[in-house]
Amino acid sequence: QTLSFMLILSIFVVTFFVFFILIPIANFIVSFIVHGLTKAYGGRERYADTYKAIVYASTPSILLSFIPFVNVVVPIWSLVLGTTGLSINQNMTKGRAFLSLITIPMMIVVAFLTYTILNFFFG
Repeated sequence: QTLSFMLILSIFVVTFFVFFILIPIANFIVSFIVHGLTKAYGGRERYADTYKAIVYASTPSILLSFIPFVNVVVPIWSLVLGTTGLSINQNMTKGRAFLSLITIPMMIVVAFLTYTILNFFFG
């Protein structure tokens, strides 16, 4: 009985830590990076407007990403929400808002592929 209580307590502590500490910190960091890209692509508004769009877009991921099969659609829906939110909040086109959101992930993919190819040929 003590073991089950400790298991439930540890699940509660981890869940609390993730939902109330890690996710808000991650949203601030992602918003900061996306805001810089938004400014580079022509966004005209404040950081708070970018933060609102990022938090709004991340809500489906936070709430639904653990559900099987739904977790395939959730990132796409979050990208659609983020693009729409940035477009409206930053007074920019949806194309530029989309670029603001995918620039860093695409840079990571290109860097990983470059590393993999170079490691294959010269590693």
